[in-house]
Amino acid sequence: MKRSRKPTEHILIKANTTSDWDRVEFAIIYATASWKALIQTRLQAISQFKADKDFNCHSFWDRSISYYNSPDRRIAKGILGRHEDWAYITFTPEEELTFMHPENQIEAHQLLITANGIAHYKAYAKHTDESYWTEEFNLNKLMPHSPTSESKINPYIVQSPGYNLMPMNCKNLLATLIISLLLVLSTKAQQVNEATFFHRSELSKWSKEITMDRDYDIERGVVTGKYATNGTSLADLYNIAYYGKSRWTAVDSNLYGRVYKWPVLRLTDFEPFNNDVNTQKGFYNYALSVPNEKQNKPYMQYAMQCDLKKYFGYNVEEERQDMPCWMLTMTEKAAQDLRSKAVTSSIKGNSSGFAFKKVKMARVLQEIMMYNQNEDPILDMANITYEIDLTIKADMTNLEDLRKVLAQQGIILMKARKLMTVLVISDPSFLFYKS
Repeated sequence: MKRSRKPTEHILIKANTTSDWDRVEFAIIYATASWKALIQTRLQAISQFKADKDFNCHSFWDRSISYYNSPDRRIAKGILGRHEDWAYITFTPEEELTFMHPENQIEAHQLLITANGIAHYKAYAKHTDESYWTEEFNLNKLMPHSPTSESKINPYIVQSPGYNLMPMNCKNLLATLIISLLLVLSTKAQQVNEATFFHRSELSKWSKEITMDRDYDIERGVVTGKYATNGTSLADLYNIAYYGKSRWTAVDSNLYGRVYKWPVLRLTDFEPFNNDVNTQKGFYNYALSVPNEKQNKPYMQYAMQCDLKKYFGYNVEEERQDMPCWMLTMTEKAAQDLRSKAVTSSIKGNSSGFAFKKVKMARVLQEIMMYNQNEDPILDMANITYEIDLTIKADMTNLEDLRKVLAQQGIILMKARKLMTVLVISDPSFLFYKS
C-alpha cells in the first residue's frame, strides 16, 4: 500500500470501535466516480438546511467502506502524518487480500453529513451493541473543484439518494418520514425531468421476430449519440447502465476482479430477471438517442439508469462483499518455462484447445472465460509481467478438465473468495434507521 499525492478511488482513514476485544485500525472508503456523484446529490439536498441553527446532520445508508485491522497496527501510521486522519492510497488486489477484517460481522453502515459537508462513517456489529466509526473528514475536499455542466446533472447515479436519507434532527418519526419523502420526490422529479427532456429512448420486450443483436458496451454509441441492444437480459441492461458494459474480461483492469460480474438480487419476485430463449421470456430491446451536446458515456449511462428506474422501479446501490472467484497461481518453474521465445504474437484455437504465442496472461484468461461465461471470474495472482507461450490441449468448455491440464504445466486454479464491488438490486422500500 502506498500513499498517493493525486486523488484515487481509495481513501485510507483512521477508524475505531467501542469493542473491548474486537479491534480496527483503519477503514478504506471506495471513492469511485459514482460515489462522488452520489455525494454531490446528498450535499445539494442538505444545503437547504444551512440556515437551520438546530440542524445537526443527516444520516445516509452507505456501504462504500470496509473496516480493517493489522497485527502490529502500523499500516495507518506508515501512511498518515502525525496530524492527519486520511489520505489517498493505491494498493494491489493481492495486498487487499492481506488486510484483516474485524471479528464482528458489521452492518447498518451509515454516512453522517453536516450542513457544511463534514462527515464520518458509522456502523454496528450485527450481534452486539458495539459500534465502529471513522474520523471526520470534509466531503467538499473530495469533490471536483470546478464541476462541469455534466457533473451537475449527476451522471453517475448509482442509487436513489432519497431512499437513504434519514434526518437526525427530527423530533419524531413522522417528521422524519415527511422530510425524507419530500426530498425523494424533489430529487427524483429533477432527475427524471432532466432525463426525459434531454434524451429519447425505447424499452420493449424482445421476440424472435427481432434479430438478437446484443451490444454489451455503451461506449460504442458515444460517437453517434445512439446506442441500441436487442435481446438483452435485464441483468445485462443494469450492468451496462451502471458500468458502461455488461461483459468484462481480464483485459478490463478497471472492472475485472474489482466488480463482480453479476448483480445481486434482493427481490420478492425474480421473474423479470429470469430468461429463456425458447420461451422468449426475460429478454429486452433498448434504444437510446441523445443530442450532440450530450454525446458522452457518463450522460448516456445516466439516461439509461433513469429509464430502468422509471420502468422497473428497483433500488440500486453498490456494496463491498466477499464474492466467489478462481485464483490462478503457478510454480516458479512454470513461470520461467512459460516465458515467450516467439518472435510474433499469435492466438490459434477453438473449443478443443489453444496455442498462445507471445501474449500476456490476461489474454489467455480472456479466451478461457469466453468458453466459461457462467463461471466465476479467474484472477491472475501470479502477476508475471512478461509475455508467455502456452499450449492448452483440453475441452475449453469444461473447467475441471482445463484445471487438470493446466496443473500438469504448473498452473494452479483454486477456488477462493475476494472482496469486490457488487451491484445490488432490491425492491423499493424505506430502510430503517438504527440508533
